Amino acid sequence: MSAQAGIPNEPDVRLRATWGPQETVRILTRNLTLEAAGRTSWSPAVERPSALDHLLVALATDLLAGLAVESRRAGPPVSQAELRLQARLSHPLFVAGVVGESGSAGLAAIGGSLYLASDAGEADVSGLWQRVLERAPVHATLAAAIPIHINITLTP
Repeated sequence: MSAQAGIPNEPDVRLRATWGPQETVRILTRNLTLEAAGRTSWSPAVERPSALDHLLVALATDLLAGLAVESRRAGPPVSQAELRLQARLSHPLFVAGVVGESGSAGLAAIGGSLYLASDAGEADVSGLWQRVLERAPVHATLAAAIPIHINITLTP
């Protein structure tokens, strides 16, 4: 086991992050550079995604990329997919720094809707979705900490 944070062998993912002006963070991973701003934002118009936006992006990518792989690998075929996610903070006023507020800064739950275009029946799609969830590392990590509920709607 390596001495670095108890991670055995070589890590599967690495990144480097630097702090910038006005709560911005520059993230370097492999040959990519990403930016984020702040922990979260309640504004509908922002220049950069927040940390919580990136968390939901990671979950959506994990699930939709896994759906494409599992559908190709063992079926049933899916011609289109759209995932809409939302996260609810346990104590948003505490996160916002409101004086006198206390509690957890964590998420209370993640919910969403998955719209799939497939000619398959509900049982086949349910089996596909279970295979996706079994192999989804971001989902598995988050689901161990908070409830995640995603409704699936089949469209022709």
